[in-house]
Amino acid sequence: MAATTGRSTAQGGQPASRAHGQPTLDEWFPRVLARHRARLRVTDLALASLLVTRTLHGAMRFAIEERPDLLDSTAFEEELLALVLRYLEASPPLTMHFGAGTRPRA
Repeated sequence: MAATTGRSTAQGGQPASRAHGQPTLDEWFPRVLARHRARLRVTDLALASLLVTRTLHGAMRFAIEERPDLLDSTAFEEELLALVLRYLEASPPLTMHFGAGTRPRA
C-alpha cells in the first residue's frame, strides 16, 4: 500500500490537478474545517478531512456505478449530509439507554 500524501490523486497515483488555479479538495476541505473548529468534535482536522472526503467519494462512486437513481434523490443527499455532520460536529455523546435489567434483542 502506498503512503498517502494528503493530496488527491488521479488514476495512476498522480496528484489531482487544480482546476483553474483552484485548490484541490484535499487542500480546501481542511481549511473549511479549521474555520469551523469551535463547532467540531474532531480534533485531527487532516484525518477528519481524509475520512469525510473519502467517505463521500465512495458513496458517490457507488451511486454513479450501481444506483444512479440516488443522484436525484433528496433522501440520499440528506443522509449523506447527516452522516458527515454527525461525525464532525460536537454534540452530546450518542448512547443507547436501556431500562434496568433489559438488553437489546438480537
